[in-house]
Amino acid sequence: MTAAPAQSSPAPSSAALECLARLFDQLEDAIAVHELVYEGGVCVDSVILAANVQYALQAGIERSALIGRRGSAVSGAAEPPYPLYLRQYCAAVESQRRIRFDVSSAGLGRPFSLLVIPLGATSFATVLSDIAVRKNQEEALENGRLAQRALLDNQPHLAWLKDVEGRFLAVNKAFADACGQDSPEALVGKTDFDVWPAELAEAYRADDASVIAAGRQKAVEETIVGVDETRWFETYKSPVFGPNGSVVGTTGVARDVTKRKLAEQKALRAEEERRKLELSVLQAQKLESLGVLAGGIAHDFNNLLTTILGNADLARRELPSFAAATLYLDNIDRASRRAADLCGQMLAYSGKGRFVVQAVSLNELVSEMGNLLSVSTSKKAMLSCDFSDDLPSVMADATQVRQVVMNLITNASEAIGDQSGTVGLRTGFVDCDEDYFADAVDDSEPHAPGRYAFVEVSDTGKGMDTETQSRIFDPFFSTKFAGRGLGLAAVLGIVRGHKGALKVSSQVGRGTTFRVLLPAQAVRPAPVESTPARAGDFRGGGLILVVDDEESVRALATHILQRAGFEVVTASNGREAVEVYAGRRRDVRLVLLDMTMPHMDGEATFRALRELDPEAQIVVSSGYSKQEVAAQFAGQGLAGFVQKPYKTDDLLGKVRDLLR
Repeated sequence: MTAAPAQSSPAPSSAALECLARLFDQLEDAIAVHELVYEGGVCVDSVILAANVQYALQAGIERSALIGRRGSAVSGAAEPPYPLYLRQYCAAVESQRRIRFDVSSAGLGRPFSLLVIPLGATSFATVLSDIAVRKNQEEALENGRLAQRALLDNQPHLAWLKDVEGRFLAVNKAFADACGQDSPEALVGKTDFDVWPAELAEAYRADDASVIAAGRQKAVEETIVGVDETRWFETYKSPVFGPNGSVVGTTGVARDVTKRKLAEQKALRAEEERRKLELSVLQAQKLESLGVLAGGIAHDFNNLLTTILGNADLARRELPSFAAATLYLDNIDRASRRAADLCGQMLAYSGKGRFVVQAVSLNELVSEMGNLLSVSTSKKAMLSCDFSDDLPSVMADATQVRQVVMNLITNASEAIGDQSGTVGLRTGFVDCDEDYFADAVDDSEPHAPGRYAFVEVSDTGKGMDTETQSRIFDPFFSTKFAGRGLGLAAVLGIVRGHKGALKVSSQVGRGTTFRVLLPAQAVRPAPVESTPARAGDFRGGGLILVVDDEESVRALATHILQRAGFEVVTASNGREAVEVYAGRRRDVRLVLLDMTMPHMDGEATFRALRELDPEAQIVVSSGYSKQEVAAQFAGQGLAGFVQKPYKTDDLLGKVRDLLR
């Protein structure tokens, strides 16, 4: 089969060429066709072969005059400075590839883009396009971008834009600073997982997902925990909608509210401290008022006991030893002493109990109570003891401390009840600072820091809830079915009176621990004092002034002193005592002065008597402790002290020591 002969492309008709020429002239771009000129193999110029109307207008030359003219000779700066761009023409022809570059010429007056199109081995076309509009648009876009960046970077809040995948498209400088980045651009393309810890990043991604799903703004409070500080942010996250109404990303603004949060926390702490202080003051006021009540009752009670014990003692002295009535007097004495113990508890609660203070070893004191403590615990409770070596001494009233230990051991045993359990008794010492006493019971008064010895009683009983713990030191409160009393209130009073502290820890079902802390002393325990000799047979003489607001006490003291050979004059209050003493000051050898009286109390009376006679011998008689009275009259020349309730030997022993 013979192949068909190749057909050549038909030459364009004159009509077609005319249409192309018209189209060529209608274009807004300035177009020209050039031929390169070579000399010695080097491209040195070009010749214009054709040009449209726009090119002629840009060149300012008639089109007919352009044809055949060299490009370097074209006036009107239709193209850039020729030698500078000739190499671009040559490069395009040699590479047979288009080259485009922007033209900036003072002659043109506007920005243009020049496109060089190779047409053959030595020919090419140039298309000069006016790009002023595009340049203006690009400049407007760039100015807008710079304005947006300035708007973002100049606000103090953190701001960002993300796509739906969570990648950052834009952030402001505040956000970059918060992330520890040098510039906002460093975060573009990254996600929260590249910036934050995994836990935070997960939370932020979940927030973004919820905003995208809901299609509405979400407000959250976020916390960023740093190495040196914690910061809080009030964040608003919003969806970004595309042209079709779908969510294409999220944007957010986070306002740093750290100062406000810290201020709120400070205010809350201050309010909490205020409430704690208020509760502490109320508790202190309650304890103080109850202490005053207990002290007042104890004072009156002591006067009655002084009368009962003193008169029973006098009656016994009047009877022969074989008299049957002595048995009844012994019963009165025992009952009165038990009542005196209760009175001692009331005074202990008021913080003014009778203390015989000396250096005491807690180890020895508790060890001596071994048999008594074993009897005090229930049969199903095992007593476990753990005594610390090298335990420092404490300045304390041994009897009062024994009462504390007995009370705590009894309570611990009763807490175990019928179940098997353990009562622990432990001693030790600890160096305490102010923080250590923060959870101490009744911490209304500060405790001096330093070394404290302690005795600790614990049990494995049922424990106490918070409400019960808050009331166990209230007088007459009890969790027992039967029996009410001062109990732990007296314990607290004794501890307060010793300048010590009491700590309690308890959990329901896990038992309770009481720790009694007493200031340690660098002194050795004092030896036990021997019982003083009887003073009932002492005989003296002279006038003694007895001052007491209780008539029965005045009568008892008068009888005891008169039996010993003294003359007695009495006064029922301080004012009367001063009048009596002023009239007979030369005769009065000694004044027996009560502390608590109406009109003028014992301390005021003491000062008034010493103003009348600086040498007056004054003995104070009170149910309060000797230490309490000694502190009250320190440096004022107090001659002596007699503890109420007293008997014949107690009163006459003191008188004998002063007047012998």
